[in-house]
Amino acid sequence: MEQESDLISAAQAGDPRAFERLVIQYQDMVARFVHRIIPSPEDREEVCQDVFVKAFFNVSKYRGEAKLSTWLFQIAYRTAISFKRKRVLSQVSLEDYEIADTRGDVLEQGDVSREIARQLGRLSLEERSVVTLYYMQDMSVDDIANIVERPAGSVKSILHRARGKLQARPWK
Repeated sequence: MEQESDLISAAQAGDPRAFERLVIQYQDMVARFVHRIIPSPEDREEVCQDVFVKAFFNVSKYRGEAKLSTWLFQIAYRTAISFKRKRVLSQVSLEDYEIADTRGDVLEQGDVSREIARQLGRLSLEERSVVTLYYMQDMSVDDIANIVERPAGSVKSILHRARGKLQARPWK
């Protein structure tokens, strides 16, 4: 198996197969992240495709200062925000939410899964993104700060505020 750094170098040199292998490696991670931000399955698919199109056209700009996953999360975050700004979404029903496990498999819509989705849906896009990255992607505050382009202290404040909102709401 090729090293990630070799695949990145080859993709930057214009090898589409190397980029395709990177997409295969990271597509589930990006999909799980976008899944928690964009409620509509059709919209999620569009955003995920946009993320990798943007990554393809900008892979030459990747300098390796952060992990490739952090760079992709940053693109996904910006793409999701841009998508939300461009589209005025009506109130989303619970049926539009799906919960994915760590492998990305969609779980049965049980009561707990619906309630988690409902509670996350009450958070702002920024809060939902930070909570998803921190708790569901196990990212550090510093990595999240790079992705959302906010100081680490602001990310901590966002996490604190989101926790407060989630604790203040009854779960049943």
